[in-house]
Amino acid sequence: MAYVTLADLRAVIQESDILDLVNDAGTATDLTDPAVALILAEVFDQASQEVDAHLAGVAEVPLATPPKIVRNLAARIARYRLYQRRPNLGDIIKPVAADYKGAVDLLAQFAAGTLTLPGTVNGQPIVAGDSGLSVASAPRRFGDDFWRRMG
Repeated sequence: MAYVTLADLRAVIQESDILDLVNDAGTATDLTDPAVALILAEVFDQASQEVDAHLAGVAEVPLATPPKIVRNLAARIARYRLYQRRPNLGDIIKPVAADYKGAVDLLAQFAAGTLTLPGTVNGQPIVAGDSGLSVASAPRRFGDDFWRRMG
């Protein structure tokens, strides 16, 4: 299961740059070209497998419902993989490589338990819609009767 979609990738790189990085034949005019779609599917799969490799020790992978941060990290990894396909770009890839390192470092923090994946509390999934917060408070000092007398 790929954690990154074309929409996720578009959030971290312009569509024209994506096309430049995957248009090997130079004949594709958009991202719906079959050859382009095949390359993107492979890159998305590689990025998702890399995420799974990091998270396998702390979560059951593949994640059934990946949190937004996982999709973003996978998109950043996919962007780096796209740039790796063009080694002749030289220094252009340096900021992308630094961002990739940041994404991998964040995944390492999840793997080490320093950070917890959203949607889990103590490594256990929470109920959908549950914030994961529990609140405890002191007993009420002023009940309804008190407020009725005051009014």
